[in-house]
Amino acid sequence: SFLAALGPFFIAALLFESTRNFFWSWVSQVVYWVAFMVMFALFVNFTMTIFDFYMQSVKVDGVEYSWVATAFACKVV
Repeated sequence: SFLAALGPFFIAALLFESTRNFFWSWVSQVVYWVAFMVMFALFVNFTMTIFDFYMQSVKVDGVEYSWVATAFACKVV
């Protein structure tokens, strides 16, 4: 949000030849952080999908537990 708040200043930097590089540097940072957030969200989604797949049926001593109960038991221990 900080980059978006500064956007109008960098867009105004396009008016002058000497400050045009500031605008393109700002655009580069915006693209970088948007791509980073998308990749991070995909990684977390992928990781949680794998976690959910393996935690669907956890059996301890022949008794099937949900992953919430297992996580709670791990936290208590």
